[in-house]
Amino acid sequence: MEYRTIEWDREKLYNEIWEKPAVQLAKEYGVSDVAVAKICRKLKIPKPGVGYWRRKERGFKVARAPLPAMKDVPRLTSHVAIPGSESPQERLSPDLQALAEVERTPERRITVAPDLSRLHPLAEKALRMLRNGKGTDGFIRPRQDSIVLAVAVSVSAIDRAVLIMDALLNAFESRGHSVLIEREPQLRTVAVVDGEHLAFSLVEKIKRQTKEPTAAEVRDRQKNPYRYYQTEYTYSPTGILTLQVHDTEVFGVRTQWKDGKRQKLETILNDIVFDFVRCAAAKRDRRIELARREAEEREWQRIRWQKAEEIRKEEEKLKDLEGEIENWQRSQRIRSYIDAVRASFAAAGKEIAKESELGRWIDWALAHADRFDPLKMSPPSILDEKRKYRL
Repeated sequence: MEYRTIEWDREKLYNEIWEKPAVQLAKEYGVSDVAVAKICRKLKIPKPGVGYWRRKERGFKVARAPLPAMKDVPRLTSHVAIPGSESPQERLSPDLQALAEVERTPERRITVAPDLSRLHPLAEKALRMLRNGKGTDGFIRPRQDSIVLAVAVSVSAIDRAVLIMDALLNAFESRGHSVLIEREPQLRTVAVVDGEHLAFSLVEKIKRQTKEPTAAEVRDRQKNPYRYYQTEYTYSPTGILTLQVHDTEVFGVRTQWKDGKRQKLETILNDIVFDFVRCAAAKRDRRIELARREAEEREWQRIRWQKAEEIRKEEEKLKDLEGEIENWQRSQRIRSYIDAVRASFAAAGKEIAKESELGRWIDWALAHADRFDPLKMSPPSILDEKRKYRL
């Protein structure tokens, strides 16, 4: 399956979310409206409220909520599958294609045992526990503390379900795989295929119907219309079994198989085992892909922080330069003012004595001009002691 990458632009998405409904926008991007809502939350993008589009369609003036300021806008990307980009055969690697051919050979055909006389140990234990289990919502369930295969069926389907699981257990082991029951993080049946753990279960479809109240119950409800009566149901087994892989990290491959009108699970066990291999490959590929994305994201963050540090240093240098220019201009203004004072006295025919009060003031002012001037040595000043005395 081919994928395209969406890099979400905050300003663009903000304008789009107010120009067209989220459902329509999601279709254009090839994602769900729930995904668009999550992106908006992460980017702090306000969305139109209830009734916005109806008012807009009727010509009323509608206000758009402003986009709030956001520091450090996260870099969000989505990888969307391109539908129809590859045929089912093109999605198979050469190894999987070879394995598919092998699974079609007569000698590899998986068959269900004719009776329950010689079962796999896990299947035998499941049979014993299910026969001694209790009925709940139409299912026969083992005791809660029983470590047993994930099988949920009615009484009439116990033997058939156990025989199917027995055939799968033997098929997995003959192909170098294994099946085990894990307790953590939760109790589940797991097929270990090519090193990948795939949780799966075998469940019968149970038909639930609301139980009709008896005549006495109807009269009681008429007398007590405000009393709460719990709804009761009847459960009817259908005999339809479904085998399913429960793994949120598996995409793009089949993860569910069930009885149909023309075929039963017993006739497609080879396809099921082969699809388990495909699930394992898909899970491994996704883990590798996620690791690659995480590595890219870490590298991006490393470069981002590196550039941020370089920018900060460059801004500090520029700030220092601007400060030096400002101080140099201040020193020049002080000197220009002193020159104006001297020129004023000279125009009046007066001479400024070195030891006079004005002469000492001029020396003091020139010293401070030198302190501001970055091109001259800074003479000492009482101002140098501000930090010493914490003033």
